[in-house]
Amino acid sequence: MIYQLSLLMFAISVNGIPMEDFFPFNGTKVCLIDAINGLIHTNNTLDANGRSIDDIASSECNEYRLSPNDDASSQNINIPTTFPFFERRFMNVFINTNGVISFADPVPIFTPEPFPIKDRFMIAPFWADVDIRGTGEVYFYETIDRNLLQSAKRIILRATHQAAGFSRFNPKWMLVATWDKVGYFSSHTDMTNTFQAILVTNGQNSFAIFNYLDDGINWNKGDASTVPAQVGFNFGGEMLQTLTLPGSRMENITDIDGSSNLKNRGQFVFRIDAVAFCDDSIDTLYPYNEGKLCTINTTTGLVYTNSSRKGGRLELLDGVNCTEYKLSPNDDGSSGAIPISVPFTMFQHTHSKIFVNTNGLISFRKPFPQPIPVSFPIDSEEIIAPYWTDIDITNTGSVFFKESLDIQILDRITDDVNVANPRLTAFKAHWAFIVTWENVVRSNKTASSQLQPFTFQAVLTTNGRHSFALFLYQSKQMLVELESATDTCKEVQVGFSAGAHYVNYLSEEELLLKSFNNRSLHQQIKFIFQLDNNAVHQFGCNTKGAVIVHQKFVPITGGGLLTITGACFALLNKTLTCKYEHTLITGIIIGDSNTALCPLPLFNRLGKHVLWLSVDNETYHFHTEVNIVPEIYQVPDVIVTDMSGSVLSNHLLIANRTYNITLRNEIWNDHYEVYLMMYNSHFNKWKYGKRLTQSFKFQPFDKDKVSPTIVSVIRVAKIVNGSKVEYSSSLFTIITRDDMKKVCQNWKKRDVQKAGTLLSVIPCPCTLADADSNVLFEDDIKCTSQETHPYWSNLNCKTNTGAYKCVISKSIMYNGAGQQCCYDSNGVLITNSTGRGTIRKTSVHADNYISHFEDDYFPYLICCPDSCDVYYKRRQTDNCFDYIS
Repeated sequence: MIYQLSLLMFAISVNGIPMEDFFPFNGTKVCLIDAINGLIHTNNTLDANGRSIDDIASSECNEYRLSPNDDASSQNINIPTTFPFFERRFMNVFINTNGVISFADPVPIFTPEPFPIKDRFMIAPFWADVDIRGTGEVYFYETIDRNLLQSAKRIILRATHQAAGFSRFNPKWMLVATWDKVGYFSSHTDMTNTFQAILVTNGQNSFAIFNYLDDGINWNKGDASTVPAQVGFNFGGEMLQTLTLPGSRMENITDIDGSSNLKNRGQFVFRIDAVAFCDDSIDTLYPYNEGKLCTINTTTGLVYTNSSRKGGRLELLDGVNCTEYKLSPNDDGSSGAIPISVPFTMFQHTHSKIFVNTNGLISFRKPFPQPIPVSFPIDSEEIIAPYWTDIDITNTGSVFFKESLDIQILDRITDDVNVANPRLTAFKAHWAFIVTWENVVRSNKTASSQLQPFTFQAVLTTNGRHSFALFLYQSKQMLVELESATDTCKEVQVGFSAGAHYVNYLSEEELLLKSFNNRSLHQQIKFIFQLDNNAVHQFGCNTKGAVIVHQKFVPITGGGLLTITGACFALLNKTLTCKYEHTLITGIIIGDSNTALCPLPLFNRLGKHVLWLSVDNETYHFHTEVNIVPEIYQVPDVIVTDMSGSVLSNHLLIANRTYNITLRNEIWNDHYEVYLMMYNSHFNKWKYGKRLTQSFKFQPFDKDKVSPTIVSVIRVAKIVNGSKVEYSSSLFTIITRDDMKKVCQNWKKRDVQKAGTLLSVIPCPCTLADADSNVLFEDDIKCTSQETHPYWSNLNCKTNTGAYKCVISKSIMYNGAGQQCCYDSNGVLITNSTGRGTIRKTSVHADNYISHFEDDYFPYLICCPDSCDVYYKRRQTDNCFDYIS
């Protein structure tokens, strides 16, 4: 049986690895081996003092080199440990001039033969007619040096992405063979090749590393050879196992120095043993079931933390409270709509939400609970099916999913996609959505044969323009199922469907980028699909269209820097303009990293804002969305304290009192500029007020005529790489006296003059259970349960003391009003205590959130607790009498 690795290559303008990345050679105590008689000369000169290798003390030679020769080999070299090479273990090795390391016998053959070759056991970094009589050297040495072994281990871990099992690989012995500037037959010196092979083992598991020098492969055959060089390995035992790299025995094998199965061009790593690391299925899936896990009830759609008794709504989760989700036990269930932070394009359609379905598929338009698969295409549906079958996780198995911007995960995805196909020379993943079906089983209702539990994974990724899906299968048993998936009446469907673009398992080779390695580093089954129509050009980044923003939420007070990736920023220009609606700000491009930073301005409304980016100050080539949330969701960067050092927490600054400013993440210096920013409610925009110092106080009725109804923010500015970056305090208002009762009475008079009674707001549900299930309401994060939203517990019910949880209306009345309803720990609506909810004069969802702060939040601060009756007369509480369940 032959295991042929399908290893796909790519090339770029810079080939090979630099000499400093080679393992060291030609060091101290280099002994010369006579290629004719095998005698060793410790003085590095062929003379009458040659000795056999058995007569050489280990301290005499650190390294060996072959004497000038053509088609010769070293003598049989005994090694201190057994070296596993697939099904056999060897205790000796030969270094052959013609670019081969062999076991059992030398290989003097100068014209490479096609693999497989029966009874030959050889590793061939460059099998060709090497001739070092005119130029070049062949060096080799064994080592147990810890530093060198660790260097080899790091390369192997990068290759295997530190998958479970491989991360425990600790090498014990290593052989380094280097062909340095070698010529070709017959004694030619006009072109030379430099390459290296490293064998590494821990006694049980073995790897081979091939290194090729940058522009170091220049010839491909000698004068007497009929075919060019061959690269790979051959195990000629009873079970033949071979690898032949693409380009072997072809003229373009000289391009091997620009190819790789790793991130480093000119470097390859191969696993060459037949022993499992831990069991029959090495864990090579992407990380899952880690961090803060929340559960989605597939019946109600509510989300629960590990400790929660009451569910919250998915759209309010902040990415800190829940970093990963799993589906509740179910049969034929679905997650419901999962909002994603990055638009995902699947051919002609771009999606902002995803449905994770129990039955082994991902959909974009609606849940897809259908248990019996049908052939693609499916009209009017976009579906990705890593393993569509009737799955039941009622009693066993789990389905996990998460978004990820983790650099290590994205780098691994980038490697997987780039290695899979030569066209994808440098695609760089900037976002991922990972779904894992762990230890799931088929439903007894439909399966013709019951399988053992199996695990598989789908990974969606994009750089903002190009989209890919990766399918990973952990169990070898699933290979059998996949191979039978082309049956007419099949129980398993694998592929995708998007209108005219679809793949039934292995049916369209031009769309399937296969990396299907039975003996690969990963010991896994893996498929990669490109899911867009855009050609992937050099650099693989985006020259127009959507880009990716890394902050899931941005406070309405803005401040700091927004991180953006997914575009060829470094290639296009060094100038960046960020446009938030009508606000233009100069951005920052970080070196050659294709990462951009946009300073964040002050905003006046919540929800999604479109951010446009330009690299020429004329055309806005890129766009993304920024999700603006109330400032209370995040700790401000600018901290305001009174003279006692207490942090301002009630959003009120009193005139004639001195306050100090500090920065949360930076040490104060004299280069900062401090501004008072005030909101002009008439024009719905922010304007600059007076300049401040680090220590300041406001005079009553000063020249800016600061009044209690003007919402303000302190901004601290500095210059970063030529761009002005500002940091924000929390929102506050300035009052001219500390007699809150009088301030409250003054507010009442102004409020009466500004508007009459509030009309026609949606009534409150009478119980919390009704409120949680009512689609017209959502959780009020300012007053929610510790168990539902523990990250926001520091905000818990400060304006509704005594309430267990509050909800707010999603809809906005014609007059801009909204509803707040609060409930006690028994789930009963509170109507007559300080924890009760109130009608909002300005809904929190209105276009002008600052008006809500001014009209509803500020009055509560100044009136309660001393004059709450005044506040509740102006902001009444609903009694649920008009509510219809």
